[in-house]
Order: sequence, then structure tokens, then C-alpha cells
Amino acid sequence: MKIKQALLALIITPTILFNYAHAGGHDSTPENYIGVGFSSMGSNVSGSTELNLSSLSVMLGRQINDNFSVETRVASGIKEDGNRKLKRLYGLYLKAGIPMSENFYPYAILGYSKASIKSSSSSVVVKSKSDTSMGLGFDLLVSDSFDIEVEYMKYIQSGDLKVGGLSFSFSRDF
Repeated sequence: MKIKQALLALIITPTILFNYAHAGGHDSTPENYIGVGFSSMGSNVSGSTELNLSSLSVMLGRQINDNFSVETRVASGIKEDGNRKLKRLYGLYLKAGIPMSENFYPYAILGYSKASIKSSSSSVVVKSKSDTSMGLGFDLLVSDSFDIEVEYMKYIQSGDLKVGGLSFSFSRDF
């Protein structure tokens, strides 16, 4: 039930904000962006020792106004640890922040993710879970259309699977 409520909130909130931004409630122009990132993640599967996993991700988002954006991400593991590897991670997120200057934008992020950890020797999925995700980060504007992003995110914190870590991303407006 919590998953359905989180998904409903993720669908309704951006719609309301999008309509607010286009009804003259905010004078910034919505922008789309695309990016790539690298994550160094810790994972714990079924109470086993901590795994150190790495992934590459692709993100696609839309800046609704100065304070909100909606983003989707897809990640795939590039490094295994202890015969385990992140098979995939994907999700939908709402970012809320306050521009502190023209170049610095701290934010909180909330969303919904699904992650799968696999055995690297047999490609069998060991554990797959979905959960509400949350994190904190900041964007540094390098040019008019290019950002660098640093973020800490807890993607999955559900029972016997925990996935979270630090990410570095680059994004470009289009």
C-alpha cells in the first residue's frame, strides 16, 4: 500500500507543480536535461557483509521551476564484490531545492526505486526489491547548460536488501 501511495504522490505532485509553473505562478522556463553518473554504493543482502558496488547511470529529467524537478534514472553495475554485482537499478524521483546562488543549488530528493543484485558467476538474481528512496545533494552550474551533481542517496532500505551511496553526475540541458 505504501508503494502505491508513493507512486501516486510522485505522479500528482509534479503535475500540480507543472501546471502552477505554466499558469504564471513562476516565471522560470522549464528545461529538460540528460546526464550520466558514477555511483559508489554500499549494499547489504540478507544480512551478509557489506558489499562495495559501483554503477554507471543515465538520467533524464525536467526542471519544472526554480525549486522542483522530476527525474528518472537507470543504472547498471560495473564492479562486483564478493561474487555479487548490481544488475540494475531504476527509479522515478522528485527533487526539491532552493537556489543559493546562480551556481549552487542544494536539494533533497524523494522517489521510488527498484534494485536487483545478481551473482556474477551465474547471472542469477540473488535479491530484487522496490522501496521509497531519499537523499540529499547539490548541483554546481558550470555553464549555462552544464551541471555537476554530487548526491548521497538511500535507494533501498527494505528488510533484507539495502542499497545506497554517493554519486557524481554530469548533466546538460536541452
